[in-house]
Amino acid sequence: MDDNGGWRPVPDYGTVWFPHVTIVGWAPYRYGHWAYISPWGWTWVDDASWGFAPFHYGRWVFVAGAWGWVPAPPRVVGIAYVRPVYAPALVAWVGGPHFGVGVGGGIGVGGFAAGVNVGWFPLGPREVFVPSYAVSRAYVNRVNISNTTMNETVVNNYYNTTVVNRNVNVNNNVRYVNQGVPGAVTATSPRAFTSAQPVSRNLVAVDQREVASAPVGFSAPSVAPPKQAVMGSGAATNVRRPLLSRAARLWLRPLLLRLRLLLKSSRLPFKRIMDSPSRWHNRGRFSRRVPPQPWRPSRSLRRPPRPHLA
Repeated sequence: MDDNGGWRPVPDYGTVWFPHVTIVGWAPYRYGHWAYISPWGWTWVDDASWGFAPFHYGRWVFVAGAWGWVPAPPRVVGIAYVRPVYAPALVAWVGGPHFGVGVGGGIGVGGFAAGVNVGWFPLGPREVFVPSYAVSRAYVNRVNISNTTMNETVVNNYYNTTVVNRNVNVNNNVRYVNQGVPGAVTATSPRAFTSAQPVSRNLVAVDQREVASAPVGFSAPSVAPPKQAVMGSGAATNVRRPLLSRAARLWLRPLLLRLRLLLKSSRLPFKRIMDSPSRWHNRGRFSRRVPPQPWRPSRSLRRPPRPHLA
């Protein structure tokens, strides 16, 4: 995280991480694609090399013209650290006549009604995430309280509304902090959403005044995933992900340096050394150890033969 952004304190939110991005109009949950991963359902897969933790833990906030990630607050119960609970995508879904939130059967692409799009925006601090998959009340409490500062009573009220009373379509009583931020809402076509296509290449223009006052859905669109959503579209991401983390690379750096110097001093092909280093004698440091031999006196120390007397 330190290589791709900076931390600074923000009033009311604590220490916030701001990513170093050069894309004009960048917003969370815009540069990546949606994939259907069991058992969570529709899951966000970001293109950035750092795009795992900020999109599955914590919350996002818009401060002084820039997006910042508010990580999960550290929680300690007794002497044990409480680990944050993973979420497939911490977003709220835009409802209304032009967005297909909660649409399960229609005549459009992938089960969507004709003429609708899919829109969402990142959840802010203290806003409840309601899973679209089957969960318990305890899980809803953990996935929210472990990722943001929140009252358990508020979480229980959301659970009663969405799970117990099955009111999962829209919520007209809650005001989301990021819903009114210009450029916060990302929208794409149903075909791009359900086929794991890059969202940034399939953006749909939205009316800021419409989305600022639109109802908000709790759960993701309930559409059956096609093969592309499960297996992936095969499109390469914009940023190549490193095979090892930064901590692992720093730990391995001195070992790799020593191995490089060792190979250079041996003057042997790497493959031959790895195949059978014990076959080569007196070449660098890869010499075969000869087992010790029993001591025998030299010829000069032996007793001379006795003369033959005849």
